[in-house]
Amino acid sequence: MTSPIHNNRCKLLVLDLVVNKTSIDDLRTFFTPYGPIEWIETFPGSTSAIIYFVSYLIVDRLVNYRTCLINQNNVRLRRFRLDENNWHIDSQTLYVKLTTPAYSNYVLTETALRNCFQDYQSHILKIDLIQDNQALISFSNYDYVDQILLMPSNTFIIDGVPLVFEQMPNKIKKKSRWDQTLAPLSTLPVLSVRDPVVHKLISHIEYLGKQLRGKRIGFII
Repeated sequence: MTSPIHNNRCKLLVLDLVVNKTSIDDLRTFFTPYGPIEWIETFPGSTSAIIYFVSYLIVDRLVNYRTCLINQNNVRLRRFRLDENNWHIDSQTLYVKLTTPAYSNYVLTETALRNCFQDYQSHILKIDLIQDNQALISFSNYDYVDQILLMPSNTFIIDGVPLVFEQMPNKIKKKSRWDQTLAPLSTLPVLSVRDPVVHKLISHIEYLGKQLRGKRIGFII
């Protein structure tokens, strides 16, 4: 008996279909040369279809094409996405959350994330740490996000806890440590001022503040 994860990896999403131009028979005729097909499903009123192949290796090959032309209909080829609302969205950003127990003082770090995603290290563009042990990881290609979301939940573990993923971080506002509400300069910790970078930033802010207080600002429309 195959697992749901294996089943999902064998599914190819076909997007942007013109339903009155392309039938299930058309899809079967076009894709069968790439490998045996178990079944094809279309959806009333939708521009999408799912093609289930006997092997995920066929899907791996087809998604590399990204698009194809079927009966003069240019369609997109994508891996199966669990959230139907995101079927048509190509997101290069993966939202990550580490749900640690209440008694744990663990703080998610960029180093820990890079170690966890070491197989994708060369494809990571940047990691943005945000509050409450959450992060946004930007990849060079949306397909890496799609691949990760189809993997078993215990594939990526930090401090003994599996990471929670989402394709699109719509539920949270991107807020890095540099975006936190600034305290008045007089109340900033002395330790922060000792940091050369922070000291330079604070000095620049103070300089701009004096300039704004001493001059009248004009606006050009």
